[in-house]
Amino acid sequence: MAVIGFPTYLPSPLFAFPRPYVDQVTFHFNAGVTFVQSDNDFVITDGANPNVHVRATFLPEFWATSSNRYTIDHLLVNWWVYVDPSPTPIPIDFTVTYFIDPVTIKPEIFVGVPAATTRYTFPLPPAPPDYWTPIT
Repeated sequence: MAVIGFPTYLPSPLFAFPRPYVDQVTFHFNAGVTFVQSDNDFVITDGANPNVHVRATFLPEFWATSSNRYTIDHLLVNWWVYVDPSPTPIPIDFTVTYFIDPVTIKPEIFVGVPAATTRYTFPLPPAPPDYWTPIT
């Protein structure tokens, strides 16, 4: 079941970018959270309250290397919180941004919650060595 919270998209929901331009995804949360990643799916647990979890699932086609273009409003297919022991998804506010990292000067996808304080970065899968065929 896909559940999406209440998004804000920057620069706009229909901003499109080529997938090969993006090397990483960065989450913006408070300090002390832990991440469990399984491919394009993340469970983020609050360190101060370990019964609170955020579920973030990226579009599988985006997560895998491709030469496709994506709009930032289609990157996340799940974004919600649940509180143990209940598995009921609760939609939450979030922001998705196409962002140029000021240190690496590389584009990234930045996903965060309001008033968060800490960045957590995860690399996207790289292209296999023979993915890009040189023009001869």
